[in-house]
Amino acid sequence: MHLFIGNLYLWGSIEGYIVSYFHYGIDGNAPDKNATMSAAGMILPFSLLAIMSTMPVGAFLLKRPTDPKLIMTGGSILMIVSIIIASYMSSWWGFILFYSFLFPFGVGIVYWPPIICAWEWFPNRKGLISGLVIGAFGFGAFMFGFITTAICNP
Repeated sequence: MHLFIGNLYLWGSIEGYIVSYFHYGIDGNAPDKNATMSAAGMILPFSLLAIMSTMPVGAFLLKRPTDPKLIMTGGSILMIVSIIIASYMSSWWGFILFYSFLFPFGVGIVYWPPIICAWEWFPNRKGLISGLVIGAFGFGAFMFGFITTAICNP
């Protein structure tokens, strides 16, 4: 899961392409002059704010009699649906709503459950397990960065 949610940090690699898509109106979309690089600079901070505000939700739900698979599935569905809807947006502000608010809400929900479950399975190796799981978060951006570069720069 952390390998997937690490792609949030790809925004720096793809923002120029997305801004130009909305700003110049590719594929029959009307140009949206609100899409600028300075406006794109606010997406990552807003995304991080959304993640931090929903991180306690996943941890809170995990301490209730809830199956961790349900929490992970719900957060994953929220992430995937928001990315799909964002890809169909024709307005800049609609894209920002789904990409920098709803997608990070899902990320925040699924961030803590894998770590907490791993701590329960390996109580004597909490440091190692935390490092592996959170390392996957960073490695996801690293790995998907190569894929993004290959797709955007054939």
